[in-house]
Amino acid sequence: MACGVSPLAGFLAGLLIIKLMFTVLLRRATPRINHSLRRLQWLGAAWLAFAHGTNDGQKSMGIITLVLLLGGFITDFTVPYWVMLLCATAITLGTMSGGWRIVRTVGY
Repeated sequence: MACGVSPLAGFLAGLLIIKLMFTVLLRRATPRINHSLRRLQWLGAAWLAFAHGTNDGQKSMGIITLVLLLGGFITDFTVPYWVMLLCATAITLGTMSGGWRIVRTVGY
């Protein structure tokens, strides 16, 4: 039951945001708003890259945590926060620096 609630809630939230943006932006469509939206695309691309990094970074987090566990640096298999941040940041920077194809593909 809970597995079906999350995608449905995400879909409805996205639909509401899109409807709100179309309503607000189409009523006041001016070149100034277009200029502002173009600047905000950089923020959107950075957010997309970070989301991609946090999602795909889980594989790297598992490997790094396993190495830390086997090396005796940690006592239980719990991913340290700094490992999460490091992996997400590394993949984010990689996507932002050379992964424009990924950003375009995920964006479409």
